[in-house]
Amino acid sequence: MGNRCQKHVFQSSRHRATVRIIQRYLSSGSRILEGGGGLGDVVHALNKVDYKVDGIDYAPKIVAAINESWPHLSVFEGDVRSIPVKDGHYDGYCSFGVIEHFADSYEAIAHEMKRVLRQGGYLFLSFPSFNRFRQSRAKAGKYVTTTLNPSDIPDFFQFALDSEQIQAFYESLGFELIEL
Repeated sequence: MGNRCQKHVFQSSRHRATVRIIQRYLSSGSRILEGGGGLGDVVHALNKVDYKVDGIDYAPKIVAAINESWPHLSVFEGDVRSIPVKDGHYDGYCSFGVIEHFADSYEAIAHEMKRVLRQGGYLFLSFPSFNRFRQSRAKAGKYVTTTLNPSDIPDFFQFALDSEQIQAFYESLGFELIEL
């Protein structure tokens, strides 16, 4: 597992655009958290350009593999709804494809993002939206629907979210959309 991860990160250029966007807003040396970091490739890419970056992920095996392969990276096991740092600790927070996996909503994650970001900090967020294409597929019955209670949904689930609702909710927390 560790070697496959390492090969992926060092040979991939898929995060060049991510790094360029972040560099427009945060200077080198800024403290950044990647919430739900998965394989650690974003943490690695940001670390290479001199950010002080931490990663947090809930999967113990993934975190262990990252720490074994890249002991110089700061990646720890934890829950993005309860991050063990003081208020305002980070200048930036990256969350790429994370908030849509929580059956009980993304609100607790959003509040925690707000808490750990310094005043004037930057949130870099992506998620699958329930756009017109997905709406047409849903009408055609192409997606699985559920009547389960959130607590009964399996460990891994993914929702397509309404981008206007997400924007309105984050703005209600004090975030301001700068770039889409």
